[in-house]
Amino acid sequence: MMLLIPVWGIILGTILFLFVFILCKKAKQYHLASLITFLFSILVIAYGYIIVRGFEGFGYLLLGVGILFPGIVGTIWIPKRAKKHTNQSSFNQRDKILLFTLPVLFLGTISLMLLWG
Repeated sequence: MMLLIPVWGIILGTILFLFVFILCKKAKQYHLASLITFLFSILVIAYGYIIVRGFEGFGYLLLGVGILFPGIVGTIWIPKRAKKHTNQSSFNQRDKILLFTLPVLFLGTISLMLLWG
């Protein structure tokens, strides 16, 4: 069961990265998506190390590393994707739908983790 924690982290990190990437599209500062995902993973790791501690904190370390993975992959992916979005300055219909559904998926994923954990 402990091996599923990084998978949940990858799912949460991907959802967070996509949400921030869509929000940053309007300001054309795409690098913020990777930065915020990275900082969120550091926050999760620090919470597990400083507050929870011990063997229980190791789960937060695995979750944080899983969240860090989409941030690293997103850093590689951003230059290719940003070239396609250079002329867009507003949200299209797909972006609006994703801006609504991604937070719901994020909270749903956390609730599934709590139920199965």
